[in-house]
Amino acid sequence: MAQGEAMTSNNDFGMLDDYYTTYIGARLERQKDRDAELDYSVSREYDDLRVLFEICRQKGIEPLFIHVPLHGQWSDYTGFTADRREAYYENVRQITGEYGIQMLDLTGHEYEEYFMCDTMHLGWKGWLAVDRALIDYYYGL
Repeated sequence: MAQGEAMTSNNDFGMLDDYYTTYIGARLERQKDRDAELDYSVSREYDDLRVLFEICRQKGIEPLFIHVPLHGQWSDYTGFTADRREAYYENVRQITGEYGIQMLDLTGHEYEEYFMCDTMHLGWKGWLAVDRALIDYYYGL
């Protein structure tokens, strides 16, 4: 993970230096607890996910759904608490289960160094996990 370490040296969140400088650095203090009221226990987007899975069912598509974590340390900083994140994760797990969709659940990696590269996108370790899962899925391993 030498590459990750070299590319995330200007912040304590393990985010890419350029991302942090462009989107967070000067605004860091304003981001503190900004998501204290954020709650995904109920969301219209869950219906969108159901529509997607229903289309897959009707078309005979057997997808691999990749459930990406949120950046745990950043979410804590912005006030989106672990219990509310877990409620969101569980809602997605439940919907995926309703449709019998195979899922790669990466949500347990919220705090793993280099798993994310910014506030929401997979990083070095995250993409490695996805790549391995896609190979296994494709070859039926």
